[in-house]
Amino acid sequence: MVHALMDESDGPKEKALQANNAIENYMFDNCEWCIQPNKSAFCLVHKGLCPVNPGWALGERFSGTSPEQLQQKLSTGHGLQDCFEGVPAAAWWTSPDFKAEPEDTTPPLVVNISSLICVDFSPLGKQSRTGGDSQQFHSMFLATRRANAVRRHEDIYFTECSRLYPAATQQGRLESTHRVIWAQASAQKLGFPIRRERCLAAGLNRKTMVWCGPDSAKDIQTEFDAIYSRDIVLDASIYFTATAQEAHSNHVEHYHGRSRGRTPSKEAHLFVPDTFWQQGLFASGQAHKVLNVTNIQIKGQCEELFQKSAMPGPHFANLDQHPQKGSTPGRNIPALDTHPKIYSWSHDRLATPSELYDAMGADTRHNVFSGSRQLSTLSAIIPRLSRREQFPWYLNSLNMCSPFGTWAELWLF
Repeated sequence: MVHALMDESDGPKEKALQANNAIENYMFDNCEWCIQPNKSAFCLVHKGLCPVNPGWALGERFSGTSPEQLQQKLSTGHGLQDCFEGVPAAAWWTSPDFKAEPEDTTPPLVVNISSLICVDFSPLGKQSRTGGDSQQFHSMFLATRRANAVRRHEDIYFTECSRLYPAATQQGRLESTHRVIWAQASAQKLGFPIRRERCLAAGLNRKTMVWCGPDSAKDIQTEFDAIYSRDIVLDASIYFTATAQEAHSNHVEHYHGRSRGRTPSKEAHLFVPDTFWQQGLFASGQAHKVLNVTNIQIKGQCEELFQKSAMPGPHFANLDQHPQKGSTPGRNIPALDTHPKIYSWSHDRLATPSELYDAMGADTRHNVFSGSRQLSTLSAIIPRLSRREQFPWYLNSLNMCSPFGTWAELWLF
């Protein structure tokens, strides 16, 4: 149905806007039958079909439905049910601890956390905004939140998206069922030496939750900043903790990615910037950027780069982006857009994948950042991925989402 309404032509933007608006209006007005509560999907954790809507599954289990009966009620589609036999033993919804819920018992809090597609609200998507391809998926997101709220299957949702994402208008349609709040945040403003500005939003089901915080968007932003804003004390050098061998291996992998498997000469030192272009590690434009700034040869675009960095102190830049039009270089790690190639002039090398994950707030190995905390669940997944497969995982900072969630809890009951 959605594909039938989509505008797949290269016509004027107004036509795409009309098609997207038609999709959103239809799904929003008919969400209670368009969005079925018993949908399931393959779960990577439990290696089987699990319910997509935990609120519905909780209601079924508390009403006395067994795991086997619940599985029979799941809507799978495409014959997926025939591909998996039995109920996943380790799944939360198969626990034997579920009992009929007394009337005076407070039900579990059901929370949805979504990372919305941000391409159409960023320069990468040419600022297509609501006329872009991702708007249809956003409409499905809105319809799902509304349907879950009406059925009391969900109490609160959190979203993160590009800083240019207009939460007031994009999620404003949910005001009849939700109290929607939002704030602009960045890892840099929270005290982390990495640039990543995002729009964080939350929606509270008016039937089950009460918002006791500030009323206006301005006051909400002020309150959030007052609680979480921190000064940056250290530069991004603190993330460069890889051993010489790890850094060398990372350079070799970059080299093979560009040179299609040729072996670099054993005599070449992959940490010396003026050999990068000889080794094929960088494209000519990237090598020119490194060489000019390293040798204090200020030319063209490098003049702007030089002025911002206060050379020869710590300086970091994404070599895959234009120094004036891309992510901002300087003492903090630039925003990790597309496929980041973060270079440190003071270390004479590229950042390794694990260092970028540390910078984004995902602890992948025990070091000064993880301390007594457990490692991120990503630490078991990342080693199985190639460098190219890891690129999309870099893009969003986990440093910001947790403070927003804890802050919202201060004003909920």
